[in-house]
Amino acid sequence: MKIFFLPTSYPDAQQPQKNIFIYEQAKQLASMGHEITVLHIKKLPTSRLFTPIDRTVQKTDDGFAVRYTLPMKTLAEQRFPAFSKERFIRCSERLYAQA
Repeated sequence: MKIFFLPTSYPDAQQPQKNIFIYEQAKQLASMGHEITVLHIKKLPTSRLFTPIDRTVQKTDDGFAVRYTLPMKTLAEQRFPAFSKERFIRCSERLYAQA
């Protein structure tokens, strides 16, 4: 079975323990024979708001799963949840199309 994960965060080189549960769950499902794809939207802190970022989708083979990562700048998510939701959905659709 092909399984897609769309976590709110996922371990990477900068934050190896971030949401480790999802990583371990994906690893276990892969060991059971499932094909795992992770669509990771990497939320960047507000401090990076004016810093240019690479908007290309990065594909990484984790050995047990294929991960597609797209950085997304955030700004006051708690104050403007509808705006953040729209951006998250657009990024998700882009990652899904790439996968």
